[in-house]
Amino acid sequence: YVHMPARSATVGLGGTDRRRLAAGGLMAGGVLVHGLSHAGKAHEHGVGRMNVAVEARTITVILDTPLENLVGFERSPRTAAEKERVEQALATLRQTANWLVPEAAAGCTASAVEGEAPALGLPAGAKPSAGQGGHADLQARVNFTCADATRASHLEVGLFKAFKRFKRVHVQLVTSKAQSSVTLKASAPRLALAR
Repeated sequence: YVHMPARSATVGLGGTDRRRLAAGGLMAGGVLVHGLSHAGKAHEHGVGRMNVAVEARTITVILDTPLENLVGFERSPRTAAEKERVEQALATLRQTANWLVPEAAAGCTASAVEGEAPALGLPAGAKPSAGQGGHADLQARVNFTCADATRASHLEVGLFKAFKRFKRVHVQLVTSKAQSSVTLKASAPRLALAR
């Protein structure tokens, strides 16, 4: 994953986070690790997948989605209009308040959104590449640093308003008390964190 800058420098994850991500599954202690929970899942337009981990002072969210859900195509942009759609989508994702809001009682502040989308040349400076079998995805990660993340009873997921092509988001949730799965939709976009 890399930082999704406006147009320039990249920032990678630190060693600890990179090792956690490379491990490829959910770990004990409420630490979310991306990989195992969605292994073998089909690429499906209109559907996103989200991993959410809640720890004492941190909420971590990783979103996996077909590019189709964000920009309406799954390849490098070819026209000025498509390039503009990509820039708008990335700008929306960079502003987490547009699509992801923890309950205010937790006192959370979002980090910069990090993302990877080879078809869009992310990480920055990477040569754009086509997705496998004509399909391309984007992975985005955001960490919220909170005064007390356990006070967040819910997370508002605004992907349905921000990106009209989303129909469902399958969520894997890990807290210190439980693990659960839920499917969100436009009519029910709130993710309950307290279980």
